[in-house]
Amino acid sequence: MSARHLADPPQYELVFTYWDQADPLFDVITHKWMHVAHTPDSRPYEEEDAARIIHGILRSLDKIHSAGMVHGNLSPDTILVDLNDIDRCYLADLRWAEMCSDGEQVTQQRGHPGFAAPEQLVQSRAAAVAFDKSADVWSVGVLMYQVLCGYPPFPGDGLDAIKNTQSGKYSFPEAEWRYISDAAMDLIKRKLLRKDPAQRCTVKELLEDDWVTGELFRVMKKNLDDAFKPTALSGTARRLRSHNAKRKFRAGIRALMAENALESLLAGLEKEKVLLSIGQSYDETQLQALY
Repeated sequence: MSARHLADPPQYELVFTYWDQADPLFDVITHKWMHVAHTPDSRPYEEEDAARIIHGILRSLDKIHSAGMVHGNLSPDTILVDLNDIDRCYLADLRWAEMCSDGEQVTQQRGHPGFAAPEQLVQSRAAAVAFDKSADVWSVGVLMYQVLCGYPPFPGDGLDAIKNTQSGKYSFPEAEWRYISDAAMDLIKRKLLRKDPAQRCTVKELLEDDWVTGELFRVMKKNLDDAFKPTALSGTARRLRSHNAKRKFRAGIRALMAENALESLLAGLEKEKVLLSIGQSYDETQLQALY
């Protein structure tokens, strides 16, 4: 059963709240733990920080899913995080959001390659697209992977990203993931990045997970002595900044190419208008003479 288009956005005004002090997800992490690292109250970026961000994203996504909608376009640029309180996250860019009740599916392709679920992405116009709310859960899994280690689980750009995503294959390299808890990796493997949409957890189920709620970290701190210090995610913010810069550069190049293509198209249309005008003003004999 196909989903219905969002007919009356204003009734969901509370769901679409923007926050004045919020910035895109990756920008917030790199600003908070890279650009202001020299301040007296600065501290390393830790796994618990990543958990707080994911918790905030899921809370906002739960509002959208509870309203009978699928976002369908989650990416670092469509998630705004409060600079002063990373628990507060807001979902922006709802141009592609659709009504999608339980048992319904969306049948129009959308989503960012590298962040969209396999069932959202096709390599040919002849291929069918059908996905539901579980596609948003996959996107959260991709984002969680990146905010933990600093690079994407499915690398590449354009068709390469689509092929890598559709393979559903990813790994946890020892060099970066040795500092990250088994609970986090288990959450990604068992509940989020499952190629079969039916095997992914719902947002409400994820909001009860001990890693997401922060209960795991509270228990760890309670069971260890006062001298315990959480392990910093060494290099994650730095890698994320590098990846984010390259991603934005590629997006800028694509935007420039699109703008140039549009200018060429408009120029062509102007020529067509001139020819049409000539065609309406002259008969065949006059056109041959003019030619």
